[in-house]
Amino acid sequence: MTSPRGHSGSRALGSIKLKGTVFPPLARTVNDSSRQYFVEHQLMVQGDSMGLSGFVSKSSERVDLSPTKSPSRPVTSRPDAVSLKLAEEVKEMQNKEKQYKNKIQSLQKVIEQLKQDVKIRDSDLAAINQKLQEIEEHYKVLYNDECSSHTETKSKLKVVSDELEEKNELVEELKRKHEESMQEVKNRYETQVKQLEDDMKREITERDDKIEKMKKQMANFLKDNSWERQQQLEELTKELGKVSEEAIDLKAKLKSLMKNKKCENCDHLKNDIRKRDQKISENEATIKELMVLCQKFETQLKQQAILQECAEMLDKA
Repeated sequence: MTSPRGHSGSRALGSIKLKGTVFPPLARTVNDSSRQYFVEHQLMVQGDSMGLSGFVSKSSERVDLSPTKSPSRPVTSRPDAVSLKLAEEVKEMQNKEKQYKNKIQSLQKVIEQLKQDVKIRDSDLAAINQKLQEIEEHYKVLYNDECSSHTETKSKLKVVSDELEEKNELVEELKRKHEESMQEVKNRYETQVKQLEDDMKREITERDDKIEKMKKQMANFLKDNSWERQQQLEELTKELGKVSEEAIDLKAKLKSLMKNKKCENCDHLKNDIRKRDQKISENEATIKELMVLCQKFETQLKQQAILQECAEMLDKA
C-alpha cells in the first residue's frame, strides 16, 4: 500500500514532522529502542516507567495543532492509531509507576520498621552491656573480697598452727612433769609404807616384850599369897588387857595397811593425780578442737583456691 503524497516536499507518513516534533516510527513498539527514544527526548522519569506529564509537556511545547497546508490528498488514520497505542503504553507505564511507588512506600515502611527494630535492639544491647558491666564489677568486688578473705584465713591458720604447736609442747611438758610427779609420789609412798611397817613391827615387838615381862611378874606374884601381891596382880592384869587390846588394834591396822597399801596421804595424792588427769583431758579436748578448726580452715582454703582458679579462667576467657 502506497502512502498518499501531499504538496511538493512532503514525505511518507512513516516519519511525520510537525514543527520540530518527531513521532516514533509506526511499526516501533515500546521496547529498548522506544525507551532510548524517550530518553533522548527527555520523556523518561525515575525508574523504568515513563511519566505522562513530561510527555504531555514536551508535546504541548513542540506540537502546534494549528492548521497547516493541507496536502493534496487526505491524511490516513495511522497517526491516530499510533497516538492511541502510545496512550495505552503511557497508561500502562503509569500503572507500573504507581505499582513501583506503592512498592517503594511499602519498602519505606519496612525500612522504618527495621530502623525502629534496630533502635530497640541497640537499646537492648546497651542495656545488656550495662548489665554485663555491672555483673563484672560485682564479681570483681567478690573476687577482691575473696582474695582478702583468703589472705586473712591464711594468717589465721598460721596463728592457729603456732598456737597448736605451743599447745602440743605444753602438753608434752605437762606429761613429762606428770610422770616425774607420779614417780616421786610413788617413791615417797613406798618409803612411807616401809617406814610404817618398820614402826608397826617395832611397836609389836615392844608390846610382846612387855607382855612377856608382865607374865613373868604375874608368875612371881602368884608364888606369894599376900594381899598386896594380889592387888598388883589385878592391876597388871588390867594393864595386860589394855596392852593386848592395843596390840590387837596395831595388828589390825598393820594388816589393813599391808592389804590396802594405803596411807593418810593417799587420798590427797589421788586428788592431785585426778586434778592433773582432768587438766590433761581438758588440754587434749582443746587440741582436738584446734585440729577440727585447722581442718575447716584447710577445706576453706582449698575451696578458695578453686574459686580463684575459676576467676582467673574467666578473666582469661
